[in-house]
Amino acid sequence: MCYEVRVMVMGGADEEESRAVEGRIADALSQLARTRRVAGTSVPPPAYIRRHAVEHAAAAGDLDPRLITPDFLPYIDAERLRSLNPTPTHAETSGLLRLWRQAAHGWEWDAPEANASALAFWAACAGEPLPRTELAEHWNPRWAQWPLGNGEILTRLPASVNAVATAALSDGRLAVVVSGHDGTVSVWDLDTGNPIGEPVTTGLSYAGPAAAAVLPDGRAMVVAGVSGGLRMWDPAGGGPSGEPVGGTVRALVTTVLPDRRVVAITGDVLGRANFWDITAGRLEARPFRSMDAHDRSVSALCVAELPDGRAGLLTTGGIGGDNTIRVWDLVTGEPAAAPLRHSSPVTAMTAARLPTGTTVVVAGAGGRDRRVWDLTTGDCTRTAVWAQALTTATLPDGRSVVVEAVRDYSLRVWDPSDASPVGPPLNGHTDIVQSVTTATRPDGRPIVVSGGDDGTVRCWDLETRPHSGPASVSGPYPLSSVVSARLPDGRDVIVAGGRDMRTAAVTDLASGAPVGEPLLHRDRVLALATAELADGRTFVLAGGRNNERTVLVWDLAAAGAEDRVLSHGASSVLATAGLPDGRAVAITGHFVHGKHGAPGMLRVRDLLTGETVGEPLTSPDESVDATATGTLPDGRTVLIAATSKSESRAPALRVWDLSSQRLLGSLHGCVGGARAIATASLPHGPTVAITGEANGTLRLWDLAERRLLGTCHAHRHPVEAIATASLSDGRGVAVTGGGATVRLWDLSSFQPIGPPLRLPGRVCAVATARLDGRAVAAVAGDGLAVVHLERAGGDGRRGEGSRV
Repeated sequence: MCYEVRVMVMGGADEEESRAVEGRIADALSQLARTRRVAGTSVPPPAYIRRHAVEHAAAAGDLDPRLITPDFLPYIDAERLRSLNPTPTHAETSGLLRLWRQAAHGWEWDAPEANASALAFWAACAGEPLPRTELAEHWNPRWAQWPLGNGEILTRLPASVNAVATAALSDGRLAVVVSGHDGTVSVWDLDTGNPIGEPVTTGLSYAGPAAAAVLPDGRAMVVAGVSGGLRMWDPAGGGPSGEPVGGTVRALVTTVLPDRRVVAITGDVLGRANFWDITAGRLEARPFRSMDAHDRSVSALCVAELPDGRAGLLTTGGIGGDNTIRVWDLVTGEPAAAPLRHSSPVTAMTAARLPTGTTVVVAGAGGRDRRVWDLTTGDCTRTAVWAQALTTATLPDGRSVVVEAVRDYSLRVWDPSDASPVGPPLNGHTDIVQSVTTATRPDGRPIVVSGGDDGTVRCWDLETRPHSGPASVSGPYPLSSVVSARLPDGRDVIVAGGRDMRTAAVTDLASGAPVGEPLLHRDRVLALATAELADGRTFVLAGGRNNERTVLVWDLAAAGAEDRVLSHGASSVLATAGLPDGRAVAITGHFVHGKHGAPGMLRVRDLLTGETVGEPLTSPDESVDATATGTLPDGRTVLIAATSKSESRAPALRVWDLSSQRLLGSLHGCVGGARAIATASLPHGPTVAITGEANGTLRLWDLAERRLLGTCHAHRHPVEAIATASLSDGRGVAVTGGGATVRLWDLSSFQPIGPPLRLPGRVCAVATARLDGRAVAAVAGDGLAVVHLERAGGDGRRGEGSRV
C-alpha cells in the first residue's frame, strides 16, 4: 500500500497559513501512526509516516502528542526527529521526548522491537515506566537502578575515546571529531548522531590527538596525528591524501591567527611546538622556527587571550619533564610571561578570560591538585580536585566557565572568577573521561561534548538538561558480579558487588529494594558465587582483589550474615558445585606475582571446612580467565576452565571430573580465549557449555563429547557475561552480555531469540532466576536491573526476547 501526501501552499500565503496547512497534514498523518492488525498480523505504520510525520508536526509549530507515543516512537526515523531538535509545548510529550533522545543513539529503522525494548528500559531507569505495548513485551523490565545521566549519548564506540573536538560545517551542522583507542578517527553529526564520511585509520596502536578547524572558504577540516606525523582532510569529501608531515604528534590544537590565517600547532616528542599553516587546505610549515618549549615531550597545548590582548599559546611537558606551563606570544613565538610551575606533571590545561580583563590558566595534574593562575598578578590557588580533562565555555550571558572531568566520572561546571559551581554536575559517563570540549549551537546555546574510557561520546546542553532518574546501587563505579540466592524466609534476592566496592549488596529480586545491610568484605569484590547445601542453607562466597586476597563466605541463614574466611591467598572464588558424595565445594584461584599478575592455581576446597581437596588443577604459570561447573548426563560433576600460559598467552579450554580431579580433555577451536562461560543441561539433550570471547564470538560445546556444536558472532564488544536458564516450556536458553547489549539465545538451535536489549551502559555480569513462575535475568554493570525473559502467562511459546 502506497501513501502520498501532496502539499500546495500559495505563494502569497503567510507563515500562519503555512503552519495551519502543516497542522492539518500532521493531524491526518497521526491517524496512521499506529500498528494495525491485518489477518492476525501486525502491520507497522507506512514508511512515509515513519519518516515525515514529525517533520510536518514540527513545521506546524509543535509535535503532536499523538505522534510522540511509546507505540509510534519505536518506528520513527530517529535521524529526522533528532535533527529537528524540537522543544515541545505539551507536558505529556516533553518528558517522553527527552527520554527518547537519551536512548536514540541506538535506534534502528529495521528493529522497532529492539527500539521499544530500549525505550521501556530507559523509562524504568528514569523511574517513569511506560504503558505496556505489544512491541515492548520483549525484555520487559521488572525494575532498574541504572544511572542515565543528565545528557545524551551521541554515539557508542567499540573502543575507549581519547580525544573529541567540534567544528561548524558550512551547512550549519555541528560536527564532532572522535579519536578512538582502536586507532581510528571518526566524525559525527551532533544533532542526528549519524557518521559523516568514513572513519580514517591512523595506523597507530593508540589514540592519537585530533582537532578540527574551519578554513576561510567555510570548509571544516579534520587534523589528526597519524603514524608518521600529521594529516588533514575534509570529512565530507573523503579521506586524507598525501604523506604525513611533522613526525610524531603528542599534542594538537588549531586556532586562527590575528591575520586570519588558520594554523595547527603540534607538540612533539622532543619538547617542541611546531606551527602548520592550513589556510589553503594543506599543511605548510610556518615561516618562523619551531619553539623549543620543553626538555621532554609536549603533552598539552592551549590557546588563550593574554591580559594585554595578544594571542597566546600555553605549552606543558609530559611525564618526566619540568612540570611547568610556558606562556608564548602566538604570533612571534617569544615568551610572554614567566613559566607557571606545578609540583606534578600537568595532564590537563585550559584558560579563560574573566570579566575583569585578566586571563586565568587552569591546570590539573595526576592527583588531587588542580591549580589556577592569574596571568596578570601571577597568583596561584590550589584545590584538592582530580581534573582529568579541562575546557572552557561561554554562557549566553557572556560569562566564561570552566568544564572539568573529575575522578567520579562526572563533569563539573564552575566560574573561574570565584570557583563557584554553575549548575549541577554533568553525569552519565561510567568510566574516566579523557577529553572534553565545547561548541555553540546556531541559536547561541552552549554544548559540552566529552569522550571517555566507557566508549561513549556524550553531549549536554547547558541550558536544558534531562533528569537523571534514580541513582544506581553501585554509585559511580561498575558492578563486576551478580548472583541470585534464596533467603530462609523464601524471598529471592540478588547479590551484587563491584571492583571498586568493599561490599556486596543484597537486593530483593521482585522489588529492587535493599535487604538488610550490605555484606562487608575486606577487599574489593572481584567475583561472587552461591551454593545451596543439602540442609537448606544458602552460602554466598566473595573473592576480593586487594592486599589480603581473601575469599569470604556468608551464611544467609545466620543472624547478621557474619562472614568466615574460606581461604587466604586466593583472590577469587570462581565457581561452586555439589559432588556426588554430597560435599559442596568451591573452586578458587590466587594471583601469581608474575608478568601478568593473573589468577592461577585452580584449587578445589571443601565449602564447610575450607580444606583443599586433592592437588591444584593448574600450574602457577597459568592464568585462569573464566570457569563454570556442570553435570554430565552420566551424573559426573565437571569443571570447565579457560586458561592460558602466562608467557605465551596461548588459550586453552579444559574439562576436569571434580570427583576424581582427572583431566578429561580439552575443547579445541576457541581462538581468542574465553572471557565468560556457563553450562546447561538441555532437555532430552547433552550438557553444553557456552563460551564468550573478546571479539564478541559465542561458541557452543558438547561437554561429554568435548566437541564444538556451533559458532556465531554475537556482540560488537567482548562477551563479559553469560548465564543460562530454562523457560516455562522447558527450552534451555542463554543470556549473554557484551558492551551495552544483552541477547537471548535458544541453546537447542543456537539461534538468537528476538532482538537484543540495548542498555544505557556496559554489562559486566548476568544471573538468572525465576520470579512469579517466569524466567528473569539480573543484569549488572554500570547499573543493576531485573528483566523478564518470557511473557506473562508463562506458556513459554514466546520469550520476552522473541519476535511477535
